[in-house]
Amino acid sequence: MYVKILVLLGLIKLLEATDNPILCAGIYAVVAAIFAGLATTEISKVLLVGLVGFILGLIYFWLLKKTRFSWVWWIVMIGGVAIGLV
Repeated sequence: MYVKILVLLGLIKLLEATDNPILCAGIYAVVAAIFAGLATTEISKVLLVGLVGFILGLIYFWLLKKTRFSWVWWIVMIGGVAIGLV
């Protein structure tokens, strides 16, 4: 659980450095697929988790990019980390 939060915070810093939400979403999807691969041996579930992780990660990092210089950025960032706890 804490590893997911640390990865997410690291990806937020990467987004600030690169300004590329697709890269951050791709890394997030790979990490999510690795964690799913540790939990199950079914490749279809691993691929599904990776795909869903990429789509949700892309939305999250795109929102962070679009709200960068606003107070809404903090709401999006904290909300994403809170969802990462689930």
